[in-house]
Amino acid sequence: MDYKINFQYLCCVLLFGFLDSILAEKNCNPVRTEFHNRKIGPSDLVPNFAIHDNEIKICFDPLRDPTRLSCCSKASEQQYVIAAKKYLKDSVRSKTAFLKKSILDHILQFEERLSSLILLSENKTSVTLEDLYKIPKSEYSQTVSEFFSQIRLFMKQKQVSLYASVATFYDNIFPSVLKYNLHSGKVLTLTPEQTSCLRRTRQDIVPVPFGKTQYNISHSLQHTLSNVKSYIEVLSLVVEAINLTDNASVTEKCVHQVTQLQFCSRCQNETTVLPCKGLCLNTMRRCLAQFSILHQDWKKLMMSVVRLDGGQSDKYNVEAILQQLSHDIDMSIKHAVRNIAVTYNVAKGLCHISAADTQIPIRTASSELGTQLKHNRNRRTMGGDLNDQVLQVKEQLLISMNIFSTLSEDICEQKLFYDQDPDSNTCWNGTLVGRFAGNIEHLKAFTTSEMDVDPQLITMRDKLSLTRNTLDTEHQEYSMMSDSSIFKYGSGDGGINDGGGIVLETDDEDLNGSGSGSGDGSGQTPSPIDVTLAPTKSFNKPPNRNQRPENSASSVSVSMVMAILTVITTLIL
Repeated sequence: MDYKINFQYLCCVLLFGFLDSILAEKNCNPVRTEFHNRKIGPSDLVPNFAIHDNEIKICFDPLRDPTRLSCCSKASEQQYVIAAKKYLKDSVRSKTAFLKKSILDHILQFEERLSSLILLSENKTSVTLEDLYKIPKSEYSQTVSEFFSQIRLFMKQKQVSLYASVATFYDNIFPSVLKYNLHSGKVLTLTPEQTSCLRRTRQDIVPVPFGKTQYNISHSLQHTLSNVKSYIEVLSLVVEAINLTDNASVTEKCVHQVTQLQFCSRCQNETTVLPCKGLCLNTMRRCLAQFSILHQDWKKLMMSVVRLDGGQSDKYNVEAILQQLSHDIDMSIKHAVRNIAVTYNVAKGLCHISAADTQIPIRTASSELGTQLKHNRNRRTMGGDLNDQVLQVKEQLLISMNIFSTLSEDICEQKLFYDQDPDSNTCWNGTLVGRFAGNIEHLKAFTTSEMDVDPQLITMRDKLSLTRNTLDTEHQEYSMMSDSSIFKYGSGDGGINDGGGIVLETDDEDLNGSGSGSGDGSGQTPSPIDVTLAPTKSFNKPPNRNQRPENSASSVSVSMVMAILTVITTLIL
């Protein structure tokens, strides 16, 4: 009797255990929990127990397998499709997010730094005109404001010639400099007609009232800020390309394949199994093949960006140029004050200015004034936070050169999300848990005709190519013109040397703020100090008046760091 009871008890235990295993296999609670926790959708879209839904379309064919039970319904599968599309876009964005944020932060900091330097220079120029040269604010404020507004407009990609802006500034300020600095302690009376005449004829006066420093200002601003504009434009294009890839359209077929990769294992109640890496590579290469059309032009553009100095070259450092601007204006006005007697004698004939008392002493630059005008130039070459940022961004751009040809690998090599063992039998192979036995496709096997390419990507590819060609052309022109014309400065007020490059001779004192301003005016070329000027992106030549420099372009010495980065790009290729 006891034997029969024990046997019946054992049979019951085995029966309940068998039934429990069947029920556990058909219980979809793990899938429901994950569905809710990952915010794929409300958990009630997932059945409590495995069912057969004839409307399943992606994860399996219910018509070919009419007895198949799964933890997927039509509603939950539709939510998986939405989640798959989001996963694909998030995966692409995650590979470019750091680069994009770094560039955007850099552009913002770069522009803020330049804005602060421009404002500082504007304020210092105003203080100089009022405190040192006794010009009332009512007479200089509009002139100064318009000049620095032109610099700001130039930085905002507006079509502005800084050569013309500098010339206009000196035209407008000339009458005030003459008016308040001709007579010691007195003001020269000028009629509105005479003031207008002085502005019109300032460029016809010989010798040049403000010396050659004004041409240095024109060229250094045009060249340096053109480089900065090119640098910002290219970085903005890089961000535009990243935004486009982040939001590029993908085909329905692609989204279904990602759904099979990421979520169809849930239909078989498998929530912890990882997809096979081989399945991931095939899926992602098919889906992301369209981005590969950007690869070659993107890579070449990144190499071209490295050549841009971003306003950080040794001789044309944008921070140094802007910090120096008010001082250079100061030096040019000092030159005008020192030679104001000669200038006045020419100007009064041109504009019919008569002096009531010709014996009034003419003001000359005193030693006190010369001392006041010796500012701390604070000239920086390489170094500083802005330069460090430029180098860091360029380093990141070099690292990103192959980003659009390696997206699939970057996504599928994440150990946390994909089984990296090519012989694994415990990964999801797209149909069941088991080894992935398919052939792994290579990106190079896809031709453009086989890709479903977003038309916007083709447009962006052409834009990258055009920008890269433009930069390369400018770089080649820069190299060819490197020795074509050189500004040379030395003591004396000579003329133009027609022997080779342009030689504009002016006083060394005009550059460093010291000395007597002596010169024999013989026109002979002194022992010069070479100041090599690089070509500008947009060269608008000033009018050919008073020996103005033409084609003042030649090479800038590139810093060691820039040279190293260029070598690195060559080695990467």
